[in-house]
Amino acid sequence: MIRRPSFLATVAAGAMVCAMALSACVPTPTPAATATPIRIVPQGTILFSATGSDGVFALYTMNADGSNRKPLYRAARGDLYGARWSPDGRTAVATLEVDGGSQLWLIDADGTHARPLTTLKASGEAAWAPDGAALVFVSNDAGQKDLYYIRADGTGLRRLTTRKGDHEQPTWSPDGSRIAFVSTEDSQFGNRQLMVLEVSLTGAAEQKFLLRNERVNFQYPVFSHDGKKLAYASDATGVFDLYVLTLETGKSIALTQGTEPATHPTWSPDDALLAYTVNLPRGFTLHLITAQGAGATPIDLRPDVNEFFPDWKR
Repeated sequence: MIRRPSFLATVAAGAMVCAMALSACVPTPTPAATATPIRIVPQGTILFSATGSDGVFALYTMNADGSNRKPLYRAARGDLYGARWSPDGRTAVATLEVDGGSQLWLIDADGTHARPLTTLKASGEAAWAPDGAALVFVSNDAGQKDLYYIRADGTGLRRLTTRKGDHEQPTWSPDGSRIAFVSTEDSQFGNRQLMVLEVSLTGAAEQKFLLRNERVNFQYPVFSHDGKKLAYASDATGVFDLYVLTLETGKSIALTQGTEPATHPTWSPDDALLAYTVNLPRGFTLHLITAQGAGATPIDLRPDVNEFFPDWKR
């Protein structure tokens, strides 16, 4: 039985009927992913969380083909998850959860110099600004989950969202102009909708819906490196699958059509592949798939080990 940190969003169980057929909201399925293995040309490093024999979540790294798997950092106490590489690859930010409370920590790429970044109540789910000088993260310090801005040195803290409803799972666009996230704002059924925030650190910021369907949950958005696409998870078919939204056209395609939830997508450095988490009956495992939805392949299957929340760097 896997022990899950409380800040980790629970993958919804049970079918949900999609009653609103909106072309910009309901993803268009592609043919089911084939069993053809992906030809891997190892590039970059995947950072992820995994459990050891004691069930504690620590940070690990490995090549895209599953080779060179090694531990990066294990906290003296608590679970580490939701890690993200800085744009220059020199630092990782991760959520450290201890006794139900969580804060963001920074860790050097060699696993040294771990230090706290935040102090707000229940902080986590961080995403780097493209220049690496700041981060956006989630905290419920104000009584609901909101997005906050903070510089990488811990200064400049500022709340970005104030409207009623939870705002979480942010991703920063490569040009730095937008932050995409999910929110229960104005949601009749409490489902997470996909929104985008126009970034303005001088004050006003426009906040609008990017994908909206009251009967569907959207989760874990992440911009491609070229800024043209957004990968995300949705339970439009009754189980969480991965989709890719082309921002120029507003059209989505389905990458996975499985019976097990697929979440936490991350793009390869060339945007040709995505790594993601699959929630199998045995636990969490990491898989690869092409950006067109072909060749779904497990990266690393180990007995009694749970691996999730990958992040890929150059």
